[in-house]
Amino acid sequence: QADRQARAIAEMPGAVEHYKFDLMQDLPFDPAQHGFVFSPEEIDDALYLELRQKRVTHAVTCKFELPEYEKRYPKRAAQALFRLHPVPLCRRNTTRMPKPFFYT
Repeated sequence: QADRQARAIAEMPGAVEHYKFDLMQDLPFDPAQHGFVFSPEEIDDALYLELRQKRVTHAVTCKFELPEYEKRYPKRAAQALFRLHPVPLCRRNTTRMPKPFFYT
């Protein structure tokens, strides 16, 4: 189990990069085709967490001042992020985003 988690932590960033590359080209993404053992949902969740962390980091640098924050991430950008990953909460029927298995 520990080996799987260590491998997941090491390989997930590469899987996310491959996923972004295929998203950029509007291509279907099959992780197994690229040698990854993750499900598409796991990779999607990791990408969502990565994008959200970037936004949180920016919010911290703006001291959580909305006008300053929206200079970089206007409301329409937030809506686009939601369209990219619309149901992380509904799919799991929870009120908060759980940590993916590779962060536990």
